[in-house]
Amino acid sequence: MREVQVDLEHLRGALGGDVYGVGGERIGTLTSVYVDDESSDPEWIEVKTGLLKHRLVPLDHAQVAPDRVDVPYERRIVERTPKVKPDDGLVLPDDEQRIYLYYGLPREEHTAHALRPV
Repeated sequence: MREVQVDLEHLRGALGGDVYGVGGERIGTLTSVYVDDESSDPEWIEVKTGLLKHRLVPLDHAQVAPDRVDVPYERRIVERTPKVKPDDGLVLPDDEQRIYLYYGLPREEHTAHALRPV
């Protein structure tokens, strides 16, 4: 079972804030929140890691504070996340599954769904 326990309103308050990884290393800027298209639960964030680089990061075990999100990943892991190109604004289930596996998240009881930005 996924360990996502963050509130959408707190995440909205952190938009434009910094995202930090393991050891307090700054990864980038929080640009979007993606929710499960069926449940509307927040599951991923989009982080701008460079001039034109945006990567999805799972919210599993993330901590949210005003203007800041802390995730349990190193910057280099986030920067190497497979690219995802949304289709009409949605991240398709196959793409979610691909990045889900990249991050090594537990596979039991996980069904990939389309993700939409909010």
